Amino acid sequence: MRLSLAVNSDGLSPAVYVGLCRFSSNDGTALDTLEVNLNVRDVNNPAAFGLLLPIDGDSLNLNDSTAVAFSWRSLPNPFGGGTHYQLWMAAEDSAAVVAEAEDTTATVDFSALDYDRLHFHIPDNAVSPVSWWIRGIAGPDGIVSDDIRTLICIKGLTGLPERRAEAPVEFGLRAIYPNPFNGVTTIRFGADRAEPVRIAVYDVAGRLVVTLLDTRVPVGNHSIVWNGGSFPSGLYVIRLEAGGRVRRMKTVMIK
Repeated sequence: MRLSLAVNSDGLSPAVYVGLCRFSSNDGTALDTLEVNLNVRDVNNPAAFGLLLPIDGDSLNLNDSTAVAFSWRSLPNPFGGGTHYQLWMAAEDSAAVVAEAEDTTATVDFSALDYDRLHFHIPDNAVSPVSWWIRGIAGPDGIVSDDIRTLICIKGLTGLPERRAEAPVEFGLRAIYPNPFNGVTTIRFGADRAEPVRIAVYDVAGRLVVTLLDTRVPVGNHSIVWNGGSFPSGLYVIRLEAGGRVRRMKTVMIK
């Protein structure tokens, strides 16, 4: 039997709701009950369950450092109590849970992973994109984070040309591309110190539209994607703030 249900979730707070559907024959003799879970999520909430660090596209040289700190926004448990989190990673054709946590942080030491047991493999002598995401388990249901990010892993390469000394990273907004944009754009910024960074979007009247990032980031050049498809066309101001310093850059959304 195939059953389709239409539910109006207007006015419901984000949570997992449990309902009972009762079925009976026309004469009322046959009766059955089906439990239905309804997962209501607030897609317009900028603080919704999602990933924080590492930022998408960050690189990790496994020849130099093998420990990486991951963080994400919390997933409230509508049944009370805490939420259990699984950190998933995928490389090539393999995927596995590489860490589990009861809070919103986890540190993974790639040199200590049991790749054979996990059936998860990062290729040797290669520059490999590794995808990662978080699965939050609250009550009977599991919810996967909205975004999946990529960590560029360099493993086992030898005989590479000596790297030139990199120029110091400058604090500020480097670029917004594309600009103007239609729905989605990438904001590139530099952090010259490891410190809390906040990136927010404002309209021309100075009203906060959405907060894209509000967490500690490492030194380096980073990027973050703004999916503004649910907002109207117009001029917006991107505001970068860290350690009392503020930088602004304008962008235009055209639909």
